[in-house]
Amino acid sequence: MFELQAKLTCRSSSTACHAGGKAWMVPALARGAVAAGADGLLVEMHPRPCEAWCDADQALSSDELAALMDELRGIAGVLKRGL
Repeated sequence: MFELQAKLTCRSSSTACHAGGKAWMVPALARGAVAAGADGLLVEMHPRPCEAWCDADQALSSDELAALMDELRGIAGVLKRGL
């Protein structure tokens, strides 16, 4: 398990949203995790993050998630990996 919580331990997946706790941190943490070779990411998404019952501060909107996925595909492609 690759977690970016209080410390960095390199294994296979990343909880990018819980690592930062704020939506603005998620893209950078996710890009770093993919670049470091993570095999998976856990990212909170809500159509209207401000209305989410839990984790609203770290949830991305569907548009933000789509844009992030495009960026992550580009990083994975450079590394000859898929998403």
